[in-house]
Amino acid sequence: MDILSRILVLFLRLFRNGLDYVSTLAFEWFYEGKQEKLPPIEDVCLLEPAHVLASKIRRRELRSVDVVRAYIHRIRQVQPFVNAIVEDCFAEAVEAAIEVDRLVEEGGGAGEEETPFLGVPVTIKEAIALKGCLYTVGLAARRGMRAESDSDVVSLLRRAGAIPIAVTITPELCFWWESYNTLYGVCKNPYDTTRTAGGSSGGEGAILGAAGSVIGVGNDIGGSIRIPAFFNGIFGHKPTRGVVSNGGQYPTAAPALQSFLIAGPMCRYASDLLPMMRVLASDHHRQRLKMDEQVNLKDLKIYYMENEGGNPLISAVDPEILNAQQKVLKHFSTEYGLTPTLISDVPHLQHCFETWSKVLTASDLRPVDEEMTGRKGRAYMPLEILKWALGVSNHILPVLISALLGRAWAPQGEKGAEPHFRKMREMEEFFEGLLKQNGIFIFPTNPDLALHHGHAILKPFGVSYTALFNLLGLPVSQCPVGLSSKGLPVGLQVVGPHCGDRLTIAVAMEIERVFGGWVPPSPVDVV
Repeated sequence: MDILSRILVLFLRLFRNGLDYVSTLAFEWFYEGKQEKLPPIEDVCLLEPAHVLASKIRRRELRSVDVVRAYIHRIRQVQPFVNAIVEDCFAEAVEAAIEVDRLVEEGGGAGEEETPFLGVPVTIKEAIALKGCLYTVGLAARRGMRAESDSDVVSLLRRAGAIPIAVTITPELCFWWESYNTLYGVCKNPYDTTRTAGGSSGGEGAILGAAGSVIGVGNDIGGSIRIPAFFNGIFGHKPTRGVVSNGGQYPTAAPALQSFLIAGPMCRYASDLLPMMRVLASDHHRQRLKMDEQVNLKDLKIYYMENEGGNPLISAVDPEILNAQQKVLKHFSTEYGLTPTLISDVPHLQHCFETWSKVLTASDLRPVDEEMTGRKGRAYMPLEILKWALGVSNHILPVLISALLGRAWAPQGEKGAEPHFRKMREMEEFFEGLLKQNGIFIFPTNPDLALHHGHAILKPFGVSYTALFNLLGLPVSQCPVGLSSKGLPVGLQVVGPHCGDRLTIAVAMEIERVFGGWVPPSPVDVV
């Protein structure tokens, strides 16, 4: 690196640090005293994993209708505080639960293998079609649109006995990692309502974190499962590339984009991840995943990094995240005799945001100004910017910025795209050689804990921490590791080799066992 480059990097780093310091003070001052506390958790069935609830329903120790009504009551309690739900289907859910109880009483309901979530409520990200429910992704041009049929993953969950009860909020077009839009408002974090729930599966993250749901489904093209799971203190799993169907999702992804986008489970309890993956994985992929094969944690090799390599435009990792990482590494070292290895250099990692965004735009990502109209022409951007400045826009600022920059940012032709695909391939080769069959990589999910509403616009490149693994198609489990000194969830990503979902989930279950997993954001008042 020549002297001018060094000076530029130093300047950018000083600017980043200064902006972070000043903006954090400003947002803390603005939101001081505005936090609202959630009502206490009053029903014990809200504190059970989904597979345990299903078992109790099957054995007639619980009635499905009581479980469903308990979650309906909890959603009604917390929705005014977190604004996670776009639309509910409570009446249909109660009817379905009554039918489950009737079948169980008559000795039906199929076995645990066929219906692992028998009679258990599930929430669905609004970008994933649930028949009869709103299907707008917060886009004004799709106002009032409803899904005509179930998405593939919803069909699989119904077949597994789960009962959908609501669809949850996303940012407009799922194009941002804060969940808000002009149709449904702002989704709030259950641990601190002045902070974001993340995105784009932020509604799922918030309602799960608030104990208004026990299992849910999101999708992820750059961290949209893992960032909300991190900010809301729950587990989220991005599966191996291609093992879960993307059928019935909006915005629909072009074939070239399908390898970066994937649906996956979000849950409060790590023990629900594996049963969820058994349900969601396509039939011909289940054998590849070997999900029934036992994992011996002593056979794992652990690698880790503390940051993305020093991009001066990305904020430094919060010390409380690094402290949690060290606690996890120490546990695996002392309990299982493993020696975690610090990785100091991953090819092109500090340029990951550029590589990810260029590869996506070169993979037939539809221009944002076309998406803004519901794929009916192109938005006229000067007018849209003027409307936003006057406070009458139907679009959120990140979407407008993406539309303005998108066409200029896209690589020009194959020649322009090839360097970015080459970088992606070199990173793939590096991680393939590193992880082999039994390696895991422990990495921060995001450099920041849950930010105040609006702050993320000043920190757009933090998504690099999650987007990397969409490029590589690797399985990743986001795991909560307690709360920060301010009561915010702390978490880490556990990354595995291709088709090593069972490895990352086994590590997630161990982290939950040792560090406690999900921590209720409100008092537990169960008699």
